Amino acid sequence: MAQQTWTADALDGIRHGFAVLERPFQIVDERISGATPYLHWPVAGRKGDEFTEQFYVVDADVAAALIDIAAADPGPDHLVSAISVERPADDDAWTTAGYEVGSSEPFMAIDLTAIAPPEPGYPVARVTTLDEATRIADAHRAIGYPVRQFNQALLDVDAIRYLQIKLDGLPVCVGKIALTSPCAYVTDIVTLPDYRKRGLATALMHALHAEAGKAGIALVALTSTAMAEPLYASLGYQVVAQQVLWCTPERD
Repeated sequence: MAQQTWTADALDGIRHGFAVLERPFQIVDERISGATPYLHWPVAGRKGDEFTEQFYVVDADVAAALIDIAAADPGPDHLVSAISVERPADDDAWTTAGYEVGSSEPFMAIDLTAIAPPEPGYPVARVTTLDEATRIADAHRAIGYPVRQFNQALLDVDAIRYLQIKLDGLPVCVGKIALTSPCAYVTDIVTLPDYRKRGLATALMHALHAEAGKAGIALVALTSTAMAEPLYASLGYQVVAQQVLWCTPERD
């Protein structure tokens, strides 16, 4: 697969996959303004918060991107994903435009056809009931990890797989994949602290990759924390871009 196409598909997969994971909870529209694609939440904000739009600006001139954003007539609270593939980020321009830095993280992707089949690992099962999802939420709350929203609709969507590894009666490693084509999107990989360094996350990732393979999808993308980046790199993921997430200032 050509690198340019590979990168473009990965970036699209992250955006499409995020929308798929949001739709069990609220309406999300995928739109484009000028050359700038974005997600729009017409009823409730992103992840239930106040942000009504998220714009995806790739290697773009900030002045041109700001024109596209203004033309979309966004709400006063919105986000901009400034994604650098070949051009360095222009942080000063976003700051001058009144945005504040929310986070910075790499976008990573893997071509599953280019890696060897994995060795057998821990048994992995799909989360299918609210009782199972509640147990996961309770386990994450106990370690101070942000509890992700869930409902039965999320668990039932055919294009979503929520997987878990259970040990000692606990959901010790979990993660999700949105089976969007041509690129799937992996997110919310969490291993409980007492169970780290045992290969659980690796086994879970292999299971998520297998779900993509069953769906006929060869490309998988994700965003990574600094702590998780070595794990993904060891599996064969490559950094395809860097994202800085900019947000509108908090209002009183």
